[in-house]
Amino acid sequence: GSEAIRSMAIRLSEIKELQLSPQVFSKMRRLKFLDIYTNGSQNEGSLSLPQGLESLPNELRYLRWEYYPLDSLPSKFSAENLVTLNLPYSQLKKLWHGVKVGSKWNRSL
Repeated sequence: GSEAIRSMAIRLSEIKELQLSPQVFSKMRRLKFLDIYTNGSQNEGSLSLPQGLESLPNELRYLRWEYYPLDSLPSKFSAENLVTLNLPYSQLKKLWHGVKVGSKWNRSL
């Protein structure tokens, strides 16, 4: 099931429209690599989180999400294992609410 997923890549040009629930990643506790990307154009596909996002897996080490649609990362997300954070063209205003420290980071916002 979804508990076994360790890596996920979503190419937005391959989808027309995708709405995700706030709990979309809740059972993917072992997910270490998440890559949501385009071929250079925002108009390629549509991924939306109309009710927000509850959490991301705490085991996540690599996160690239082009055109991330929310203004912050989920507050339940512990970024202590995160090595790469890449959120180009995002709607991000604040990484998250509260204080979090990631000493392993290679940031690219």
